[in-house]
Amino acid sequence: MKKRNLQAFLIMIVLLLITVLGMHIINTIYNISPTVDLAGKSTGSALKLPVQLEDTNPDPDVADYVLTAQAGQTYFIDGLPAATLGYNGNYLGPMLRLRNGEQVNIRVENDLAFATTVHWHGLAVDGDQDGGPQQGILPGQSWSPSFIVDQPAATLWYHPHLMGNTADQVYYGLTGLIYIDDEISDGL
Repeated sequence: MKKRNLQAFLIMIVLLLITVLGMHIINTIYNISPTVDLAGKSTGSALKLPVQLEDTNPDPDVADYVLTAQAGQTYFIDGLPAATLGYNGNYLGPMLRLRNGEQVNIRVENDLAFATTVHWHGLAVDGDQDGGPQQGILPGQSWSPSFIVDQPAATLWYHPHLMGNTADQVYYGLTGLIYIDDEISDGL
């Protein structure tokens, strides 16, 4: 019995060493550095937070935004470009910071070679402002939803919702954050 336990222990040690060596080789080849080491100390890149999209309307009760869906190229690994999609950039989209009670006007432009939509996931808006599968935006066209935010503070997201193409468009990067502020979140 002891011999069998010793063999199992030695096999586990060998597998652990192979795993650690393999990870080291892959990290060296692809120049990947983890963000924290085993002790929890920061060693690599910081978490990249999305930029906040600038509200172009000076009225504090009204927000005007422009989102442009576009194709891009992103380097996730040095020297290896990947085809990506983004809003107002190559990959992902800027954060929309909204406020409960605020009038929001968004112009969504489609600079892609195919149709898309923008759905405000979790945002309580009327159906014709929601960007569902029936509201495709053709290449070169735009869509301008307008609504009043009527819900408490929340973290939501926006993404395409075109029938049969949602997953592919999100996978390639068409998505972004929505933050809603209210009187309660102001005090936190």
